[in-house]
Order: sequence, then structure tokens, then C-alpha cells
Amino acid sequence: MRGAIRDGKVFGLGASNMKSGVAAFMVSGKALKQSGVELKGDLILAAVAGEISRTPIGPYQSGAYRGEGTGTRHLLTHGIQSDYAICADRSGHSIVWAQNGVAQIKINTFGNPHAAWGMTREQEPPEQNNAVLKMMTIIQAVDAWAADFEKRCVYQSAIGPLLPKVNIGAIQGGAPFRPNYFPGVCSLYVDVRTPPELRPVQVQRELKAALTKTGIKFEMEMYASLMGYEAKGVEPIIEVVKQAFKSVCGKEPPPPNPFRASIWTDTNVYNEMGIPTLKFGLGGTKYAIRSEQIDIEEILVGAQVYALAAAEICNWER
Repeated sequence: MRGAIRDGKVFGLGASNMKSGVAAFMVSGKALKQSGVELKGDLILAAVAGEISRTPIGPYQSGAYRGEGTGTRHLLTHGIQSDYAICADRSGHSIVWAQNGVAQIKINTFGNPHAAWGMTREQEPPEQNNAVLKMMTIIQAVDAWAADFEKRCVYQSAIGPLLPKVNIGAIQGGAPFRPNYFPGVCSLYVDVRTPPELRPVQVQRELKAALTKTGIKFEMEMYASLMGYEAKGVEPIIEVVKQAFKSVCGKEPPPPNPFRASIWTDTNVYNEMGIPTLKFGLGGTKYAIRSEQIDIEEILVGAQVYALAAAEICNWER
């Protein structure tokens, strides 16, 4: 679907996440430049790639599969560092400075790949020969562990609870062109959203212990891990953004909700590198499959808040 503007809204793929945020801070930068305001510090506008959740694994390689902060990490390790940062990722105009981490784990089970016909179940027990059937038991164990993990690992941050999440995202096993054979390998892909301060290796240990109890032979590989963080030293820019929003809208910004705070965003990359960072972004909603919508007025509000915040922060003494 092509982008379109009608009835005071922008429609299209990524209209609200994340193109509207980029549009808002680009407009704010242009407005500051045209105003002639002299800033003591530099205002850096960073439009980066690779924030969305994607991870290279197996045949899924190349730049198309590099996500979870790839662009921001490259930015910060190639000469562009700031004293503070405001991430324009969606937040519904709430101020967020704590975010979950990520651990992505691949689990393999193994069978005995040979023809499944010609033998009775007693002679060739499927549960001993079929990697997919073994994985069914593993899946049940993962889900049981997940239910406990999600209740036990809620993180109480300054902005409210961050909710952990475990999702079984994909499964691969056997040969679709030869379903008359017992599958020799089955792979499961699990995404774990981890609270700040919980190291991914602890997640791996817990899950491995839970799966070992099944008695099924398996292999486990953590193919991606990123820590979550609650920002430190971020109080000055929290206050600036609050005041900027009040100046524009005449009210306090809305409180964060667990959904906006319980995901992973580029704020974690900045906070990992010791740069106090918060997330203040726009809202918008889905319009159709693979399409979004957002009010132009909301983009304008964001641009005004970013401009006021930048004018204040960039005039501080170092």
C-alpha cells in the first residue's frame, strides 16, 4: 500500500512506527535552524536502520535480517556520541526510560532418520525415532517454564512494571518432500523478553534445567542476547520533556503503559553505553494489514515537544 494523506491523517506502511517519529524530529531540527537560535551544544538527529526485531540465523542472513539496534550501535561506535538522547520510538506521548532485554534461543531435538513404513509401532516406537514428536514434549516444557518465568520475573521500575514474555516463534523439522521418513532433526526458536538486570545466561540456565527434566536429548544455542536497562542519570531530560509537553498540550504527559515499556528499543543501546536516554514518541494505530495511520496533528505535537526539549538541553553548560 502506498502512503496517502486524507482526512488529516497519514496512512501507509510504518506511518506511525517509525516514520512519523522521524518526520517529527526532522521538522523540529529544521524549525530550530530556521529560527536562528544559537545553541551551545550540537543537536544530532539520527535516522538509523535496523531497530526492528530481526536476527540473522541459519539461511536468514544479510542486512535484511539485522535488527535490534544495529544502526544505533553502529552510530555510537563510529564517532557520534551525545551527552543525552531522546528516542522517538512509539510511546503514545508517554515518557519511558526502562526497557526489557532480549534472549533468543534455538533448541534442537534428534530422531533416527529412516523410512517409517514396514514396522509396527512396537518395533519402531515413533517417540524414540521421530524428532518432531520429541519436540512436542520439549514445547510443553518450554511453555510450562514460560508461565512461571512471566509471573516470577516482573520488574518493578520507576515507571511501573515491565512484563517479561516468552514466545515460541518458529519450528522447523523433517523434509516436506519426504514425510514418509522419521525426521532426524527438529528445531525450535524461542524469544524471551527479559527484565533489566537479568542476564541472558541466567535465562539459558533456567530453561536448560527445565528441559533436562524431560529426559529428552536436546541441544540449545543462544543466538542473540541483549540486556535491558533502566536509565541512570536521566532525570534532567525527563523534566525537560515533561515541561515541553505541558507547554504544547497544557497537561501532563500520559503515564507509561506496560506494553510501551516491556519491549526492546534503541534506548537500551544508548543506556548500555552510559548515555542517559528516554523514549518519547508518538502514537497512531494500525489501519489495515501491513499499514498504519496517524494524525498529522499528533506529528506536529511531537515536533514541537522535540524542538522545545532540544532548545533547552543543547543550551546547558557541560
